[in-house]
Amino acid sequence: MGYSVAAGEFTGDSEQELVAGVPRGAQNFGYVSIINSSDLTFIQNFTGEQMASYFGYTVAVSDVNNDGLDDILVGAPLFMEREFESKPKEVGQVYLYLQESAFLFQDAQILTGTEVFGRFGSAITHLGDLNQDGYNDIAIGAPFAGEDRRGKVLIYNGYSNGLNTKPSQVLSGAWASQSMPSGFGFTLRGDSDVDKNDYPDLVVGAFGAGKAVVYRARPVVTVNAQLILNPMIVNPDNKTCQLPDSQLLVACFTVRVCADFEGQSISDEIVLKGELQLDSLKQKGTVKRTLFFDYHQSHHYFSIVIERQKQLHCQDFLVYLRDETEFRDKLSPININLNYSLDESSFEDSLTVKPILNYYQKSSVTEQAYILVDCGEDNLCIPDLQLSAIPDKDPLIIGEENCVMLIINPRNDGEGAYEAELHIKIPPEADYTGVERNNK
Repeated sequence: MGYSVAAGEFTGDSEQELVAGVPRGAQNFGYVSIINSSDLTFIQNFTGEQMASYFGYTVAVSDVNNDGLDDILVGAPLFMEREFESKPKEVGQVYLYLQESAFLFQDAQILTGTEVFGRFGSAITHLGDLNQDGYNDIAIGAPFAGEDRRGKVLIYNGYSNGLNTKPSQVLSGAWASQSMPSGFGFTLRGDSDVDKNDYPDLVVGAFGAGKAVVYRARPVVTVNAQLILNPMIVNPDNKTCQLPDSQLLVACFTVRVCADFEGQSISDEIVLKGELQLDSLKQKGTVKRTLFFDYHQSHHYFSIVIERQKQLHCQDFLVYLRDETEFRDKLSPININLNYSLDESSFEDSLTVKPILNYYQKSSVTEQAYILVDCGEDNLCIPDLQLSAIPDKDPLIIGEENCVMLIINPRNDGEGAYEAELHIKIPPEADYTGVERNNK
């Protein structure tokens, strides 16, 4: 009793209760008790699901789903996965009990370790809100996982339904160079801002190396980027742009890249590295139907300098459509793709940690332009193919040596049919000799 302890509020009386782990209680299944802090009476128990898994070896309290109620996390670092009864794998588990109301908890959400004998769940700590998304985050130690059993610490982010099951970051104890395991992640302490940058930092104990390591949280930049195409439907006949150093007139349109950003404890100016790809769905080596007006390339790298938070910054790029004789495909959309990342070289080199882009945000934006085709206002082609085929003699006699001519007449009574093809399957008894086209 008391192998691990924590404190939190679970009875709705605004006085904190104690949480204590009893990893060898309940016939060695292990249990965790919530205990009244004033008279030390037992209020509620959570019991482990596997004998000798050491359920309750560690406990932690945190509100991970931001509902204002404390939740309980319990480690069982000796938990065995029994895929085959003869070969159980000791991987360790962590149980998250979300509090719904006083005395009432949801069924446990379970995180399972991935490395045999890694002792996942040996240490758990409430980190605080690491990525400033309004939800508290958790660090879990697996002190004998990883390369040469040097230990790992896994960061799990909270959200409205508990914890994301995929870690957003894995810290590794591979820096400990001695031969014995360093035990990196055997003890953890989070939710204290060591460097006063408004983000919670993490202290990791590595008893085998005789060290404690401080990991400072990086400020999180949330970027809102967008692509605006003007016009979105390009008329190949509307050739209004003259190519530089040439008399050639081409159809063109504008790609506008806009971005703003926000984040806690970030300097006013940030620089993004941008990459624009035109016609990005076309395979490598095929003709890209659009090129940048100034560079005659389908690819362009550039910088976006944003001087203040929440201030929209826009840049325009002129793009032109190749001549219609250079490509066939008028129907598929022209995919325009923007990828962006933080230009870390723009941050001053000092003791402050550099910002990082929000892990849960896509760092790419895609828009589509279309080529105007003769297909009405919706620019959607619905052809109506009429096909007739008449032999030049009647009847046809099987086994006859003479040549047979099929006169095939396709006609489109609907809207434009681009890249139309005619497929003719010849029966195996016949030999194909060729095609004659009439001038119609």
